[in-house]
Order: sequence, then structure tokens, then C-alpha cells
Amino acid sequence: LGFDPPAAPPAPGFSERFGLDRYFIYAGRLEEGKRVHVAAQYVADFARRHDPSVKLVVIGRGPWAPEGDLARVVRRVGFLSEEDKDWVMGRALMARLGWS
Repeated sequence: LGFDPPAAPPAPGFSERFGLDRYFIYAGRLEEGKRVHVAAQYVADFARRHDPSVKLVVIGRGPWAPEGDLARVVRRVGFLSEEDKDWVMGRALMARLGWS
């Protein structure tokens, strides 16, 4: 997957700060060409059909922002420290890493 599991738990309050419990991850530049909107739509569909508490954690920077129903499932966390990124990726249901 391209990362080492975290050596220690994250700083207290990390999951509460972002409202994380069950989630998928998108990591990469946030632009339409990277198809982050497609990942968000898949998670929204999954949430509707299976588990309304599921979120898409979006790690990265860029102009894309969720609109409409997608805003309900997306948690943009921006840039994360390596420690926080390892922790959040290690607990995700699935990760989608952006590529060029």
C-alpha cells in the first residue's frame, strides 16, 4: 500500500476532530481530472445502500469541493503529518491513492 503501519496511536482527539469512524480514503490532488468526484459518488452510494455513517476522508489539496449530497459523506482533512496519515490510512475500509 505504500506506507508503514503507525508505531503509536495518534494524538488524542484525532478521530473526533474529523468525525471519523468507518471511512474510505482518497489521497491525492483534488481536481476533476483525478476523479475524486467519482470516489465521492461511490462512497455516497455505498452509504445510501449499506451504512449511512460511512465517510470519504479526502487527503490533499486542490480546487475540488463536494457539492450537494456528496458534502454529507466527504471529510476534507487537507495536509496531514506522516504520523496522522499513517494512522488514518491504517484504519480505513479502503484507500484510493491519486495518480497522474
